[in-house]
Amino acid sequence: MSVITPGEFARYLNACKPPNGWGKSIIDPPAVALSGGPDSLCLLQLLRKHAVASPSLVRMLRSITIDHGLQSTSRASAQRTHARALAMGVPNVILPAAWDTNPTLGSTKTAIEEFARKARYKALWGGLWKDCSPEETQTLMFAHHADDQLETVIMRTMRGTNNYGMGGMRAVRRWGITEQGMRTWICRPLLGVSKERILATCEADNIEYEQDVTNFMPDLTVRNAIRHALSRLEQPPADENIRRAIVRVRALAGGVGGIEDMRAYVGRMADRVVQVDQEVNSYIRTHIRPSPSSTFLLVRPDPPTSLPSDVQAALIHRILRYASPHPWGSPESEAGRRSESIDRIAQHVFQPTGNIRPFTAGAQVLWTPVAIRPDGSIRRRTDKLHQGWLASRQPPPAMAKSVLAVEAKLGMELLWDNRFLVRIPARENQCRVLIRPQGRLVLPEIVQMLKDGTHEQIECETRFVRTLDAI
Repeated sequence: MSVITPGEFARYLNACKPPNGWGKSIIDPPAVALSGGPDSLCLLQLLRKHAVASPSLVRMLRSITIDHGLQSTSRASAQRTHARALAMGVPNVILPAAWDTNPTLGSTKTAIEEFARKARYKALWGGLWKDCSPEETQTLMFAHHADDQLETVIMRTMRGTNNYGMGGMRAVRRWGITEQGMRTWICRPLLGVSKERILATCEADNIEYEQDVTNFMPDLTVRNAIRHALSRLEQPPADENIRRAIVRVRALAGGVGGIEDMRAYVGRMADRVVQVDQEVNSYIRTHIRPSPSSTFLLVRPDPPTSLPSDVQAALIHRILRYASPHPWGSPESEAGRRSESIDRIAQHVFQPTGNIRPFTAGAQVLWTPVAIRPDGSIRRRTDKLHQGWLASRQPPPAMAKSVLAVEAKLGMELLWDNRFLVRIPARENQCRVLIRPQGRLVLPEIVQMLKDGTHEQIECETRFVRTLDAI
């Protein structure tokens, strides 16, 4: 099995750089999520070698190791990983997993896996931004590889993903969720590399690493069960959902091949996702019209044109994520990434029939048919003369409006409704300040509550933080 060459890794690194590039150096300083296994230590070694060959590109590396504390050997394993990073000349910090103290944890494999993932990512976020200015940009590198990618696609297939989701994890994307997260990048240089090649590279470079035996326990998590099933491809797994998902992916890959063919199929779909993103960018440029902040106005093409189904799906995913009050980048912000929700929206928006009405199909996004006046203003239209669709945050029920009413302190900066960054000025003699939802578009209204029981609106810096970018 061939090792990963420096030239090859340089190409992988270039393919996962953020849209604005690395600048004079990879963003200051990049961090590697270092589990201590062969994948992350291989990535760290490749980055270290690349830094030596291109000192102007990588000014400084650092690494973060998360101690989940789930096994008696966890701490010792983390300390050995820490020592190996230092031996490579790379700073390392060990952080405890940030477990939720009040979890609503189910007993399913999926719930347990998601619980651990959130604890790990929360700790990584804290380590990434520790001692950094909030205005900076950060990058975290993961060592996910081609086999991880295949497992992810099978998990998505089990959840009913569409073709757009068959490309798996992206080589580069925003962390999302918070305003700072929109300036934080996740990069995965090794998505095109098989596990076998990573192990071969570790062996060639005499890299010692940890072996997490829990990764091979199929009863522990869904991903483990999928990994176990893929290692015995000719033996149908006991879990019927996993069996059907593997059969589907295998059929899409050609129907008779093994793991390599399935990995190759996922790689082709990842390439298609990049192409689709470019087509969506082009479509948005020609079919978007000015609309109120936090909304998206999509005009119908005239004459009608036919968009490929995967381009329609990608466009809808992007619009939902833009307008939804759910955290940016979360599955909830894209209607759970369920194909039935996306298909329903596509049917209404691109092939409307009968009586055209406002509708919702997930992500708390309202789709309203509108006509556009010559002056650019819009009005609701429910007949066949409508010219486009306005996607906006779905108004909350009356009983839920109080949840969106947030009391703010002087000089505070907060993310309201996961969509607007609000900065409250520090003023003398200022009374209690409240941020509350206003109007059908659910925009933030900032008022101060006066001592006589009345209120008055105050001017604050308010910025919609979402982006229409693909990542």
